[in-house]
Amino acid sequence: MSKAMQIEILENGMGIQYLLDSAHRILGNPLCMFDTNYNLIAYTEVPMDDPVWIELTTTGTFGIETQQFFAREYFTEHAANVKKSAVLKSERLNYARMMGYVYSKDRIKIAVISMYEVEAPFDAELTSAFEAFLDKMRNEIQHVDYYVYFAKAYHEKMIISLLDGLITERAIYTPHVQILYDGFEDYLYLAVISVSESNLHPNNAIYYRFLLERMYRTFKFAVYDNYIVMIMSSKLKKIDERLFFNIPNNPFQKYNLHTGISGCFENLYELRDYYEDALRVLNDGMSGGGGRHIYLSEYSCNGAACVII
Repeated sequence: MSKAMQIEILENGMGIQYLLDSAHRILGNPLCMFDTNYNLIAYTEVPMDDPVWIELTTTGTFGIETQQFFAREYFTEHAANVKKSAVLKSERLNYARMMGYVYSKDRIKIAVISMYEVEAPFDAELTSAFEAFLDKMRNEIQHVDYYVYFAKAYHEKMIISLLDGLITERAIYTPHVQILYDGFEDYLYLAVISVSESNLHPNNAIYYRFLLERMYRTFKFAVYDNYIVMIMSSKLKKIDERLFFNIPNNPFQKYNLHTGISGCFENLYELRDYYEDALRVLNDGMSGGGGRHIYLSEYSCNGAACVII
């Protein structure tokens, strides 16, 4: 029986540690699992002389120096672009490692599994079995929302860092920022949502952020300066509000949430500029009245006028 078939017949419902230990027996290499905020979830207890493994299993996370090392060695960039699995190597580490993501049903990355090439070589059969194990683990995790929370917290941290201008060393942070592109299409838009005139829980941006997250599950959110910042995408350069907000029980009209939407962009390092664009549109729209809740920037990517609906 192939290794992949042995993985597939493992019983779900026995717990994450059981699956890791079983995969270690089948695949012949040690494995570890951590969430998208670099917090250790589980690992196979075997002696290892790899400094990254030792740090994770003794401290429960990776420190900033290790995260910077991942970025400089292009580990983070390769991981951000991975389709199913990837092999990461460095002359400074004792072992190559194969990594892959565990996804939620909404294709949100909720955990990373890493296998170290200690005993069994990374051949085609082992790669196929490892990828089968990623699917097996996805079906094992029962409390997905717990792990999705950490992924969303990481998104918010990146958004706020970009808005505050704290991310300046691109050699380190570009791969981290690239995670914000997950699940998006061609063009990005930034919405700034005011809760100051909401008819339920006024000025409670956190409340409405969670409400909108449940309705727009692929968008990225942050609370910033008591506004809700929402990053979304479309294949179109020019949009109208119906593409994003023409849904039953529209929350913007229902709760009196006013929203300014920037022109489209592609470079997340320009996020601050498009935040200010959306904020300007929002303030102009609210001062102008008219009973509307969605206000669009008059600029598209090429500076041409955008049709206002």
